[in-house]
Amino acid sequence: MNRAMRAEARGLGLCDKWYGEWADDSSVDELLNKYVKGIDFCIGHNYPSNETMLEYAGREKLHEHGIFIDEAVSEHAPATIILNGHCTGRINYDGFSVGSVYVCGISDVTVTVSDFAKVFVEVWDDARVKVVNKGSSRCFVYGHGGKAEIVGDVLIRDKTLA
Repeated sequence: MNRAMRAEARGLGLCDKWYGEWADDSSVDELLNKYVKGIDFCIGHNYPSNETMLEYAGREKLHEHGIFIDEAVSEHAPATIILNGHCTGRINYDGFSVGSVYVCGISDVTVTVSDFAKVFVEVWDDARVKVVNKGSSRCFVYGHGGKAEIVGDVLIRDKTLA
């Protein structure tokens, strides 16, 4: 499976550096770390598929890396959270927490930011996100598609959001 995934990524344009760093015997944890680190490439190429990730890693292992697929989510201040497929729910940041949220597929979630938290939200595909900023927190939304509803002081970095 590892060798086939590596070959597929190369066919999608994975650069020489990342290709060379990907060993044929990489563990599931190593592959999921690469997925999170290279999330823009993975989302942009819909790679690997949600089905492949579920089959290869399983939900429990995906959750350990902040990856959710087709499920209800309720998380407090995750460093990085990636919502694929059709996720729903709420993600909350407060205090001095810092985080990155990737909302993909047809997910529909609310991200609430308060106190002095700093959060970066990326919206992809046909996803929908409601971003609520309260207090002195900083929140940035990057649009790559999808829709965002903004409440409070939120900086939008891309106008492709409908």
